Order: sequence, then C-alpha cells, then structure tokens
Amino acid sequence: ITVLACAILLVGAIVGLYFERREGRRLAIIGCLTLIFSLTVGTLTNARRVEIFASTAAYAAVLVVFVSGGL
Repeated sequence: ITVLACAILLVGAIVGLYFERREGRRLAIIGCLTLIFSLTVGTLTNARRVEIFASTAAYAAVLVVFVSGGL
C-alpha cells in the first residue's frame, strides 16, 4: 500500500506540474505534495526520521528537476 501511495503521489505530481504553467502555483504544488509525501511515508511505514527526510528530499528533488527541465 505504501509503495502504491508513493507511486501515485509521484505520477500525480508530474502530471499536475506538466499542465500547470504558472511558476508560483508550481512551487505551491511542489510544497504541498512534498508535505503530503512525507506525512504518507511517516504514517504508513516504520521509517526513522532520517529515512523519512532522505526519501522526502529525493522526492522533492525529482519534482524540482522536472519543473526546471522545462518539459
């Protein structure tokens, strides 16, 4: 269930960011989805804080690279 939820958050974020053209809203979407991702990982797993931080940082990095790549 956790892997499915995280995959949905990643694919959903990329699709949402693809259709949004305003930079301010893109940043807001990234912030909100990163918060949701960290809460999901923290609630559905037994991960320690450092693991949650690392996975959330990687998730946010993927989203930022997607936005900055101009795809």
